[in-house]
Amino acid sequence: MLEYPVVTPENLRFNYRLAGPASRFAAWLVDLLVLVLLISALGLLAVVGVRIIGNYAFAIYGLLSFLLLVGYWMFFEHWWRGQTPGKRLFGLRVVAEGGLPLTVSHVVLRNLLRWLDQSPALGGVAALGCLLQAQHRRPGDLAAGTLVVRELKLSPPAELFDAELQGRLVALAGALQEEGFELPRLDSDERGFLLELVRRKGNLELGVRRCLFALAANRLRARDPRLSNAKLSDEALVLLSLISAPSEGPG
Repeated sequence: MLEYPVVTPENLRFNYRLAGPASRFAAWLVDLLVLVLLISALGLLAVVGVRIIGNYAFAIYGLLSFLLLVGYWMFFEHWWRGQTPGKRLFGLRVVAEGGLPLTVSHVVLRNLLRWLDQSPALGGVAALGCLLQAQHRRPGDLAAGTLVVRELKLSPPAELFDAELQGRLVALAGALQEEGFELPRLDSDERGFLLELVRRKGNLELGVRRCLFALAANRLRARDPRLSNAKLSDEALVLLSLISAPSEGPG
């Protein structure tokens, strides 16, 4: 299975597993089926609408169908951060080169060129290029600087903290507050990131795990420098912040 190496600005190294042509084609077929069903549903509504607004119903049908054909992939890849229904079903995701999240320009460019990939004249050439290209990237991916990767399948624990660990953390948080330490408040984005980090920590290499928790803990300590004197490990500070701090709105 092909892999795509990534080095972060913090010099963390990991590999993405690249999606092969077969899984990408299967995901495309699912999306095509969803698109056909949506357009068919619009057609049925147009037939009913003719009785109410006359031929304007077909004009509206044509406009909405065009918007679906052009915007289906753009909408889902932006809204679901690189996934469409088909990609989500097969565990695929579009990312930017370097493993970065997609931007609007990435989404728009790769999908505008999708019509080149799927045109009767050039579709075969694009498909052959995807098969032969080292990272199985179609012309839209090459132009936009994107690639399609397989998401790591993790089995999240039934509970993030077991009762014993949660009891110890609550007791420790109370002791810290009695000593005058104030644990940071988390906004919804920070809480989501830290929860995902804790959930995945067992699947991370030790060096990567330590580095990620250190980065997260240092950001929390920056809110209250006195926390540096609390003699807490990086992981302990992250866990305490999750169970002790009420969430704020997005920052």
